[in-house]
Amino acid sequence: MSTLAVSATAMEGRQVVLQPWALSRAAWKDLATPANGATLYHDERWIALLEQTYGFEVTVAGIHEGRELAAGCVLARTKNPLNPRLVALPFSDNCPPLATEPALIPLLADHLIAQVPPRGGYEIRGFALPAPWQTVDCFGEWTINLTRPVAELSRRSDTHFRRQVRRALKSGLTVRCSSSLEDLHHFYRLMMETRHRKGLPVQPMRFFKYAHELFAPAGDIEIWSVREGATVVAVALILRAFDCLHYKWSARHDHGPSGAAHLLLWNVIERHAGVTGWLNLGRTDLRNAGLVRFKKDMGAEAAALPSSFYPTAPNQISAEMLSGPMAVLSQVWRHLPPIAARALSSAIYRYMA
Repeated sequence: MSTLAVSATAMEGRQVVLQPWALSRAAWKDLATPANGATLYHDERWIALLEQTYGFEVTVAGIHEGRELAAGCVLARTKNPLNPRLVALPFSDNCPPLATEPALIPLLADHLIAQVPPRGGYEIRGFALPAPWQTVDCFGEWTINLTRPVAELSRRSDTHFRRQVRRALKSGLTVRCSSSLEDLHHFYRLMMETRHRKGLPVQPMRFFKYAHELFAPAGDIEIWSVREGATVVAVALILRAFDCLHYKWSARHDHGPSGAAHLLLWNVIERHAGVTGWLNLGRTDLRNAGLVRFKKDMGAEAAALPSSFYPTAPNQISAEMLSGPMAVLSQVWRHLPPIAARALSSAIYRYMA
């Protein structure tokens, strides 16, 4: 049977429709399940967070079967006037199309190409699509299976990681987990400091406040902090969706005590082992040797996390491996006064997706 015949058979009784998120929300909620591969970035709360904070207009490209979605992809146009492509999804590590039948995803991609906007193109994060799409595969997604017993998770971690945890405990560091607004402000102060030190803008505080409003009612946000006395020296913010914890943001003092980040992560693992399915440590550029080693040391495993672009992939897609003008801008950012860096971050962050 020819490819065209296969496509025609698969699409029999179905139609491709592009709709605003508000009109697709109910059907999307039925499609976005763990069985179909849904992640945090398919969760309606995450989509609402992007809409409310950055003003993205989210669209669902879907293959409809009656009132139901057989396949779908959430898209939003970037705010960058120099690169106004449609992305699935801005500020999201992994938001591939979902489908009740995997064979429908390439068909949906074909229809996207047929309707490509006159300016820009497409970026689909977390899925390798066939030509004429271009695939970039420099990222890996790191996870820990929390269904294993704590003792096994400890054995799977590297000796260096366990040594750092013991060192942090001996130094008297304490760990706290909460979802309070007070701890959210502690988290954000250290986030600003860390991002500035690395030469990177920081998300506006309103982003994290909206995240708190959306995820806290269901108990799906955790703010972890490590203290040396009364001083917060390491922090992390975790979101839960589809039985998976997403270790989304973390920060630490540049000259904080050794092992603070290791102690924080081990406490997360201990607390959720046997209770939650997975701990997702996010995507990492595989060329970032230091961060790759850190995640390996704690026993995380990597899966390929490709991104597909049409018509062409941009030259710079990884904030972890800056080069050329972006590297120069990062150096300049480090030397900005903190108050100026925060004000500029709030103004420009929405253009960085």
